[in-house]
Amino acid sequence: MSGLADGGPAAYQEVLDDLFRTFLAAKPLLRGRRDAEIREPRLLVGLADRFGLLPPPERTIRVTGSKGKGSVARFAAAMIGAARPGEPVGLLTSPEEIDHVDRIRVDGAPIPRADLVRLHAWLKPELAALEAGLAPGRYLSPSGQFLLLALAWFRERGVRHVVLEGGRGMLHDEVGWVASKVGVVTTILREHVEHLGPTLDDVAREKLHVAALSEVTVLGPGCARWVGSLAPADAVLVPAPPPSAAAPGWIALDRALAATAVEACLGPGTIVPAALPLPNVPSFGRLEAAGRPLWYEGLIAADSFDAAFWGPVLARGPALVLASLTDDKDVDGVDAAFARLGAPPLHVVLAGERGFLAYGRARAAFGGRVAGPVGYDDGPALRGLVAGLLREHRAELAVAVGTQTFLRLLKQAFVS
Repeated sequence: MSGLADGGPAAYQEVLDDLFRTFLAAKPLLRGRRDAEIREPRLLVGLADRFGLLPPPERTIRVTGSKGKGSVARFAAAMIGAARPGEPVGLLTSPEEIDHVDRIRVDGAPIPRADLVRLHAWLKPELAALEAGLAPGRYLSPSGQFLLLALAWFRERGVRHVVLEGGRGMLHDEVGWVASKVGVVTTILREHVEHLGPTLDDVAREKLHVAALSEVTVLGPGCARWVGSLAPADAVLVPAPPPSAAAPGWIALDRALAATAVEACLGPGTIVPAALPLPNVPSFGRLEAAGRPLWYEGLIAADSFDAAFWGPVLARGPALVLASLTDDKDVDGVDAAFARLGAPPLHVVLAGERGFLAYGRARAAFGGRVAGPVGYDDGPALRGLVAGLLREHRAELAVAVGTQTFLRLLKQAFVS
C-alpha cells in the first residue's frame, strides 16, 4: 500500500479504478441503450454548483463535434494564453491523449498525479452519496468526474479562463450543462448512433445542445444545414479554408474555429500573435515505425477524408495503410476512400475493456484484411504487429487512421 498517501502509482491507479468503476459495473446493461436512458449529467454538474466550482460563463468556451473538437479546444486555450498573458487558462479534454492527467491542464501543464489523488479523496464522499442513489443501469460518468476534478483544480490554481471539450454529445454530457460565453460545434457526422442516434439529426440534436447554454454559437461549415432549426439563426458559420499540402484541411478549419471562438469570448479586436507556437494536434501527426515514417489521423468517416492531402502522401512510396474503426464509425466509407487512392487498408482489431470495442463490420466486410486483435493498452504488441506488416508488405511508409483509442495506442507504441 506504499504511495497511497503521497499520490504514488498505487494511489493513482486506485483513483482511476474508482473513476471508471460504476461505468464498468453498468456496462453489461448499456449495449443498445441511448445516452438519454442511462446518463443524468446534471447530478455531477449539480455537485460542482454546490461546491462553487462552476467557471464564470463569460470566460468559458465549450467545444463539441464529431471531428476536431480536441484540436479546437487546445488551439483556443493556447490562443487565450497568448492574448492574455498572466491570466491562467484551464483546459479539459476528452479522452486522454497518453495518460489520464493530460486531460486536465493549466497553461499547458497537466495536473500532477498527487493533486488528482488528493482532490478525488476530497470529492469521494459526495460521489459515493450520488452513487448510492443511482437507478440500475445508470452510472457516474467518468468524463463527468474528470470535469469535477478539473474544476476543483482550476479553482485552486486561480484559473481565469476555461476551455472545456465535451464527450460524444452535449445534451447528455456534463460539459453540456456548464454555461459558457461561446459554444463551438466543429462537425456533425453519423457516429455514436447507438448512443446518440439513430439518425444524423438525432446526433446533431445532442451536439447542438451546446447552444442552449452559450451566448454565442460558432459552427463549422458542415453544420450550416441546421442553422435556424437545431442551431440558432444567429450562429457564426466559419467557412472552410483552402486546401493545404501541409496537413488535412480540418486542421486549418480548427484553427479558424478556435480563433473565432476566442475573439467572441475575449471581445472584438482580440489579436492572436501570428507566430504563436500552437500545441501538438492529438489527432494528426507523424511518428517513426521500424525506421519508416508513420502518419496518423483520427479519421472516422469518409465525410472528413482529405484526398488532396493523403493522395500525395501515399504517392511517396509503397504504403501500408492501417485502419482501426469500431462499428459505430464509418468503416466502409473510410475503407473505400483509401481504396480509391489505390491503398485499401488493413483493419486492426483492438480488444479490452475500453468502451464497446466492437469490430463486427470490419471482420465481416474485410475478413481478408484484418489484423489483431491487439489489446487496447498493449503498445509493444502493436509495435511488433506494425513492424511485421511493414516487412511483409515491403512498405516504405505507413498511414494509420481510426479512433482516439487507436491513436493513443500508436503513441504508446512509437513515442519513446
